[in-house]
Amino acid sequence: MKDDFFRQNGKKTRKGFRGSTVKLLLFECKGKCQGCKKRFYTDGIGSPQKHHKDGKRSNNKPENLMLICHACHEKFSLKQASKRKKRNTGFHFGKY
Repeated sequence: MKDDFFRQNGKKTRKGFRGSTVKLLLFECKGKCQGCKKRFYTDGIGSPQKHHKDGKRSNNKPENLMLICHACHEKFSLKQASKRKKRNTGFHFGKY
């Protein structure tokens, strides 16, 4: 998708998130991690991280994003990686 990337100093770079998107997500999750439900900033979990539900980093639609803490982001990312690995290492039967 051409619209999801731009070139900066000759390098391909992803576009950032709009501030309004992050504000909307923070409002919807009431300032809490959508994984463990701890409050950002005050419960010692730091600032929110943006997680793509479908695993596609170019899909920045609000309905595809979750605001979660670093610990939950690690868990979600590991789950997605293991699903991709299972999908890519399946056996194929038939003609080759």
